[in-house]
Amino acid sequence: MKRKITGNKETGLPRLGRSFFLYKRERKGFTKLVIVFDVSRAKNRDIDIADIDMNNVTNDMFVCFYTGFIEEEGYETKKYFTEHPQLSNELLEALLQKKVSIVDVNFAGVRRGKEHTPMDQYCADHGAFIIENLCKTCDAKSCKA
Repeated sequence: MKRKITGNKETGLPRLGRSFFLYKRERKGFTKLVIVFDVSRAKNRDIDIADIDMNNVTNDMFVCFYTGFIEEEGYETKKYFTEHPQLSNELLEALLQKKVSIVDVNFAGVRRGKEHTPMDQYCADHGAFIIENLCKTCDAKSCKA
């Protein structure tokens, strides 16, 4: 599913010492494509490139991953922070190569434990902002890509 969203082109998201502007400077105005991938079937392993269709991912896109984990586990439990799903390093690299702007996950982070903050910084350094817990109310019917 692809949707266009519009908004204030001056909106910035401060994170890890940088500001991320939700528009591409070369464009006139603000238009961003959003795609949500339902990866809820990926259990007990990293979410990987094979779980999504990278052909649907484009430059500057807002990419959301729906897992159902927050609905199953609840928010702010020990398991929520220590055993949440995570994106594989290979998938994160592929998203960065596609030059996505935002990666949203409906769990505690794209990587677990000691890898969490360094990967957020790595993505920030490569122009992608990580948002956690945004797709909390999504269900599988409305989130299929």
